[in-house]
Amino acid sequence: MTLKDREKKVKEEFLKELGNHIKLIRIEKNISGAELSRLLFMEKPNITRLEKGRVNPSIYLIKQICDVLEISMDDFWKKFNKK
Repeated sequence: MTLKDREKKVKEEFLKELGNHIKLIRIEKNISGAELSRLLFMEKPNITRLEKGRVNPSIYLIKQICDVLEISMDDFWKKFNKK
């Protein structure tokens, strides 16, 4: 496996973990994917792609998600880093 292939794999795994983390917080907050998409002014398929790790969200989108889910960015990343 080349270095580029390994980097791609690490990135894909990170984005899947990040998307799953967002989904878990959304579920904890009892917010549907459709409701999250409405609150973020996004289409539902974009939320699905985000939660499945198929897109690399900007830090600004993560901030918007944190605002909508009423979680601080500090808590978001702390919780994300817990394994």
